[in-house]
Amino acid sequence: MRAISSVVERFLHTEEAAGSIPASPIRFYSKVKGVVMAVAEKRIFRIEIDERLCKGCSLCVDFCPTNVLTMDGNLVVVKELDACNGCQLCDNRCPDFAIQVFEE
Repeated sequence: MRAISSVVERFLHTEEAAGSIPASPIRFYSKVKGVVMAVAEKRIFRIEIDERLCKGCSLCVDFCPTNVLTMDGNLVVVKELDACNGCQLCDNRCPDFAIQVFEE
C-alpha cells in the first residue's frame, strides 16, 4: 500500500493535476475491482451571517454555485449547509461584509 500512496501523492503534486483536483487532504485509499482510488475527506464549513450588516442585496445568493443560500424577506439565510464547498464566493462578493465562511 505504501508504493501506491507514494504514486498517488506524486500525481497530486504535479503541475498538470494542480488545476484539476480539489485541494482536499487525502483521508484513505480504497481499492474497488482492482482500481485504487484516493478518497478525500468531507470538509465541513460554517457560515455566519451578521443580520445587522446584511442589506438584502442577494449578491451572495446569486454567486453561490451550490445554492446554499436563499433570501428570506430582506435577509439571506442558509438553506443547505451540507452543499457548501467552501469557495467563499458569497463572502468575497458581499459589499457589506455581512457573511463569513469558516472551515470547521
